[in-house]
Amino acid sequence: MARLLFVNRFYLPDQSATARMLSGIAVGLANAGHEVCVLTSSQMKGLQPQYVPDDEMRDGVRVVRVRSTARGGFSTFARLVDYLSFHVAATWRALELVRAGDLLIAKTDPPLLGASMAFVARRKDAVLVNWTQDLFPEVAIATGLFNPNSKYPINTYKVLSLLTL
Repeated sequence: MARLLFVNRFYLPDQSATARMLSGIAVGLANAGHEVCVLTSSQMKGLQPQYVPDDEMRDGVRVVRVRSTARGGFSTFARLVDYLSFHVAATWRALELVRAGDLLIAKTDPPLLGASMAFVARRKDAVLVNWTQDLFPEVAIATGLFNPNSKYPINTYKVLSLLTL
């Protein structure tokens, strides 16, 4: 049975929505007999800052935490720095943790985490699953990025123009 390694910026004891959703699934899978590991940050979004161990067993799940910046706030630049620092720290640590045949599951916090984990999965011969959240199809339709009634539903010209901004 393949080991399951989830990657997300937040996990228990943090109380953010992604932390609680991931913990419910990770603990449930561990209780069902799967080997589960969560790679996360030491940040606490939903709680006041507190000490959390870098590596612990929590409810049958191995939780490995990396240090990353926690500038947060409302500044786009500060969030970008936080995201980038987690990408770098998580990628580095994942290269140590992931084994051939593991199922590497990347959530969408921070954005584009799947891209960093694709590098790890390819390098370590693991299988990557992108657990995508926070998709709003109605926004893609309203902006013209996606047309469900078209033979070619994705407007590649519009997508490419957004990527080059």
